[in-house]
Amino acid sequence: MMFRFSHAVLLMLFVVSSTGCNVSLQSSQFAFVKNLLKAEPPVAEKNWQVTWGGRDYLVYAVNHSDGIYFANESGLLVSFEGSQVTSLSLPGFQNKKAVQITKMVLDDGTISLKFQNQGGRNMVSHLCSSWQSVVSQDGSKGWKQECADGSDRYTNVIRANDRGQIVSVKQVLVSGVAPIVIAQRF
Repeated sequence: MMFRFSHAVLLMLFVVSSTGCNVSLQSSQFAFVKNLLKAEPPVAEKNWQVTWGGRDYLVYAVNHSDGIYFANESGLLVSFEGSQVTSLSLPGFQNKKAVQITKMVLDDGTISLKFQNQGGRNMVSHLCSSWQSVVSQDGSKGWKQECADGSDRYTNVIRANDRGQIVSVKQVLVSGVAPIVIAQRF
C-alpha cells in the first residue's frame, strides 16, 4: 500500500513541477479541437465591382480623407473624390494612370472636367452642371450631373441607399467609351 501511495505522490509532484516549467501534456486530438475553436480574424471581402472596358473587377473600397479608393491586388485602382472619379489605373499599366481627370468649379457654378490619358496629354474638356439631387422611380436617392462634350451629351449618376451611403457610381471617363460603373455587391 505504501508503494502505491509513493507512486501517486511522485506522479503528482512530477505533474506539478512540469506545469511550472511550461511543459504541457497534449494530444493531437486536443490540439485539433483547440484550433477549431480559435477565433479567426475576419477576412475583408471584395464587396464592390468596377466595370470598365468590357471587364468586371472585384475590388475593396477603402475610405480616405478625400474620398474612396476602389482597388484590388491585380493593380486596378480607381480614385473617387467627393463626387467625381478622378483617376483610373488598370492592371498591367505598372502604376500609370489610364485616365486622369481634373475637376474645376467655374464662377457660374458649372464644372469643367479635363481628361488626360496615360501619357499626361490632355484629351478633352467637358462642361458639366453641378450635381442635382434626384429620387428615382424605385424610391432610391442619388445625384445626377448633366455633361456635354461639344454636341455629345451624357449624364453621370451616383446612387445612395436610404442612409445616404453611396451604393453605385456611373461616370464617363473617355468620350465615346462606355462609362465606368462602380457598384456595391450585395
